[in-house]
Amino acid sequence: MVWRTVPLLDLYRGEDDPANPDRWCCPGVVDYLSPEEREAYRLDVKNGKLYDSEGGLFDTRDATSVHSNEPRAIFVMAPDGSIYVSKQQRIHRFHHSSLVAGDSVAAAGEIEVEDGILRLVSNKSGHYRPLAEHADQLLELLAEQGVEVRGVTKDYV
Repeated sequence: MVWRTVPLLDLYRGEDDPANPDRWCCPGVVDYLSPEEREAYRLDVKNGKLYDSEGGLFDTRDATSVHSNEPRAIFVMAPDGSIYVSKQQRIHRFHHSSLVAGDSVAAAGEIEVEDGILRLVSNKSGHYRPLAEHADQLLELLAEQGVEVRGVTKDYV
């Protein structure tokens, strides 16, 4: 399937380059993962449940996100449908853009997952500002892979 994508906002271009005088933030540079490094952040679906890259049931009860006071992980869905997540978001250091090295995404936001069961999806990403339709693409992909998405809370801005 061809997914609609959204690019990184121009404001954040070069955020990973310490020599860039126009970086949006001052203390430090934003980490960008290589294709090999991002595999440690991959989210997989097996038997309708979400699993981390080590094969364990994914759970966000110990996660933190800048956008919410809830236990949520940040996520991106790459244009090829790969999903990457991080339970930690660090201002000026690790953001949605980190997961795909600033490339365009098909979805970005936050998720809440308990014992591999998806509970909530948001489109809260300051670096990409995706629309609700982008978050819906994530739900469509997950439904195709056997995840139950009826009843999932949509926290869209």
